[in-house]
Parts: sequence; structure tokens; C-alpha cells
Amino acid sequence: MKRYAATLALLGLAAVLGLYLVLVENPRERAESEQRERESRVVALDEREITALDLATAKGRLVLERGEGEAWRVTVPINAPADEGTVRRMLTQLTTLSVIRPVEGIEDLSAVGLAEPAVRVVARHAKGETAVAFGADNPTGAGVYVRRDDQQVFLTTAAAKSTFELTLSDVRRKEFLEFDPQAVTKVTITASGRALRLDRREAGWVLEDPPRPADPDKVASLLSRLRALRATAFFDTPDQRAAVRLDPTARVRIELTAGDRPVRVAFHGARNGGLYALTGRDDLHRVSESLLAEMPLDVSALGGESKPSH
Repeated sequence: MKRYAATLALLGLAAVLGLYLVLVENPRERAESEQRERESRVVALDEREITALDLATAKGRLVLERGEGEAWRVTVPINAPADEGTVRRMLTQLTTLSVIRPVEGIEDLSAVGLAEPAVRVVARHAKGETAVAFGADNPTGAGVYVRRDDQQVFLTTAAAKSTFELTLSDVRRKEFLEFDPQAVTKVTITASGRALRLDRREAGWVLEDPPRPADPDKVASLLSRLRALRATAFFDTPDQRAAVRLDPTARVRIELTAGDRPVRVAFHGARNGGLYALTGRDDLHRVSESLLAEMPLDVSALGGESKPSH
């Protein structure tokens, strides 16, 4: 009986110790670990919390905002879709900005480039704003000085500042034709005054006039290339567009029917050289000069040679 009572006592003690670990030690360890993690970063933010980024650099001011469906847009100095990859890099850099070491006793902020910071980043979130200012590289080149909005100064990784030294062109989305290739049912390509038409039917893509099968892989390649078109320069104002001096006749015009809306783009040369894409919304972009040569745009390239008659 005594042995049984001793066993019960040991079991009870083990249960108490286990409960202590679960209720006291484990939460304490987690809290200490989270505190160490916070102290190792310049800002304690999760990138999912951030709803806007306000950047001020020598190149100007940029504001980017998270919109519906998590899509980011540039809202200052213009309103345009943002490049998602660039935004992700900024969010990741900001929220993982590491503390190499605190820097104490700085009396003259200009000595570390923080009196007039080269880069200032403000992250907006539900709780307000969090600001970070980047100054000069430290003398050994081991890092860059950064100041938090509580005025604390740290040394952080040297490459961090360049992540935010961006121009408007850097943060804009370069792809400018928005459509789902799988939703396209008609394609019209006009070049040298002649129109080539493709129609998606149950059996596949067909070249019209006269009807004959088109190569589905070549059509898919054409649509994929159009969807992935990237601007190398933007012309947003009437003055900018007028200065390009487009050739009056397009080299190639392409119209797609995707769902209930047409997608149009015309490719023009210009008096000052280069190749330009003018969309149905009158947006003008410079594109790669090799683009037209790389796309399947004629009957032979689309695999629609006529069958010989008997």
C-alpha cells in the first residue's frame, strides 16, 4: 500500500512539473525568444501588416499602396500598377532588416549621414506608421547607419539601403497587356495592309480565309509572348508621347477578343528610332526592337499552310 501511495505521489509531482513547464516555462521561453527576435531586427513588423510604403530618396518620392486582392499600385507621383516582385523585395528587406549592433552616443547625426537621410521609408499599417531612415556607410564598409522613428541608431547590412533607392520606372509593372491567354477566342494580326485572322473552335485554333488548322503551340506562344510584353520606357503625358514622333502607320496591329472585351496593341517605329507599343487605351511604351522578329505573326509561322488541292 505504501509503495502504491509513493507511486501516486511521484505521478502527481510529475503532473505538477509538466503543468508548470506548459503554463510557465514554455510561455516564458517563447516570450524570451520573441524578444530576442525583435531585438535582432530594426523594425518589428510582419510584411502582411503593411498597407503602404512611402519612399523619399534623392530620386524623388514614391508611394505604393496595397489594393484589393493584395495587388499593389503606385499612387504617387502617378497612379499605375506596381511591380509585385519589387514590392515583395522591399517588404522583405524592411521586415527582416537586421541589427548588426546598436550605435550609441552620436552627437552629430550629419557625421553618419542621418541629419538629412539619403533614404527614408515609412511603412503604414493598422497601428499607424513606422519610419526608418538610412544614412551613410560606416567607415569600414561593414554596414550602413539606420535610424528608427524612436531615434535609436543601428548599424545594418550595407546592401539594405539600395533596395529602396528606386525610380518610378523601377517600381512600375512592366507588363502592360492584361488578359488571360486561355480566355482568348479570336486573334487578328494586321501587317502591310493584310489581315490574318485566327478563331478558337472546339477542335482547336483555325486560320480563316480559307479555313485551315493553325499550330496550337505557335498560337499559344504568340499569346504568351503578348501577355509577357514588358515596357522598357513609359510615356505618360501628352508632351512625352508627342516627343516620340511615332511613324503614322503601324508596322503590326494585333487585336484579341478575350471574354467580352477587345485587347488592342499597335507596334510603331519612330523618327528617333526604336519600337513602340500603343495600346487601345492610348498608353505608349517603348519595347524591345527585336520583339516583332521573335513573335509568330504570319501564316507560315503559325503553321497554317494551305493543303494542296487535288
